[in-house]
Amino acid sequence: RALAGVLGGYPSLPGSCIIHYEKKTQKMPKLNLNLKSAGYHSTFLYGGDIGFAHMKSFLVMSEFDRIVDDHDFPRTISRSNWGVPDQYLFEKLLETSDQSQRPFFSVLLTLSSHTPFDVPMEPVFDESVSLSEYKNSIYYTDYYLGEFISEARTRDWWDETLIVLMADHGCRIGGIKAHEQKRFNIPMVWTGGALEVNDTIIDKYGSQTDFPATILNQLKLSDEEFIFSNDLLSKSSNSFAYFTHNDGMGFVTDSSVSIYNTATNSHHERNGGGSEETEDLALVYLQWLLNDFNKK
Repeated sequence: RALAGVLGGYPSLPGSCIIHYEKKTQKMPKLNLNLKSAGYHSTFLYGGDIGFAHMKSFLVMSEFDRIVDDHDFPRTISRSNWGVPDQYLFEKLLETSDQSQRPFFSVLLTLSSHTPFDVPMEPVFDESVSLSEYKNSIYYTDYYLGEFISEARTRDWWDETLIVLMADHGCRIGGIKAHEQKRFNIPMVWTGGALEVNDTIIDKYGSQTDFPATILNQLKLSDEEFIFSNDLLSKSSNSFAYFTHNDGMGFVTDSSVSIYNTATNSHHERNGGGSEETEDLALVYLQWLLNDFNKK
């Protein structure tokens, strides 16, 4: 679902995802195709099974020039349940970046901070078992991300490179319910040598689907195909986020939140000023999305 959002600007449906339907996937926009037409060379890196959850078909349709998966790493590397630990993936990203023609667009999907949080390092945190394992896995991936950035700063491509960090989903550690808004709060951080403005916080509500429009507008490329994508850096764009769980969806604005259960046709939560209007916007948005999905 996150890949469809980040790389296709396409929202998820309650309990479903467009990339599970290959004929529909063919008709959705794909960020890499826009970048490819602008001369970018692309690589997708993942340390696990690239065929999982229809990922490979989506990436092939997106015409990535190179796809790296667990088969591209020595068998001597000890795997976790999901695949090759993140430290080796960041090493591979540095290697492919050094070798890539410019400009290049690389996407790396980490896996070590995913349950069961199996990482090759001595524990740093010592709390309840589940919480400490989760924190240790985050520490591990964050450490090797930092190592990658430190090395990248020494490369001649650093000054022209933007690095965007974004989670694919949240975590339910701590008893958070599946529909709770805070489960869907994820970070997006922009860094790298290409930044002209530093130490800035964008407080507008947005989601993964907003990445294509935001980045394409920065590159002065058309985002016309991405009808569900919102430019987060535009002063004229609205502040809102739509999110889904298996039995429903949520809609958040600056003043309200509405979380709806489509199975029971009832609200989990409806708070804030203008919440009735937000409820209508949420249902309208879902209907608009369903209409587009069904036409594909």
